[in-house]
Amino acid sequence: MKRTRGITFLSLTFFALGFLLVTMSVWGLRNLVSWSLLQLFDAILLAAFLAAGLMCTAAAVGLLQLRNWGRQIIVMFSLLMIITGIAGIIISPDQLSSISSLFTILPHEFPHFNTVGGAMATLLGLIALWYLSKPRVKFLFWW
Repeated sequence: MKRTRGITFLSLTFFALGFLLVTMSVWGLRNLVSWSLLQLFDAILLAAFLAAGLMCTAAAVGLLQLRNWGRQIIVMFSLLMIITGIAGIIISPDQLSSISSLFTILPHEFPHFNTVGGAMATLLGLIALWYLSKPRVKFLFWW
């Protein structure tokens, strides 16, 4: 079966998202360690970003190769993106700054990270769920 343009777009987008998550975890770890601000919660959060980025990258490659496991991971990741995107829009970084040093530094480096990032995550998650649940697209992954 031949891959559609939508599958190619989603796989490249999720590959870029995975790369962004991995880069953000390395950047955050480097900054927090150099400023001696790394806390246990920050380390767990950055490890989760790293794991999610690697999983997202692997799933994007699976999606590009029309593997059903790649589609299933992207669907699961899209649901998680919708939830975290809405939470990112609703919850301000000031409410989380007492929990984590990363949430204290992030608004200063990227002022509109919560609103823009949350809206983009929600939108991408909804688009991916909509497209990957179409019967014609599902059919491509059963070969």
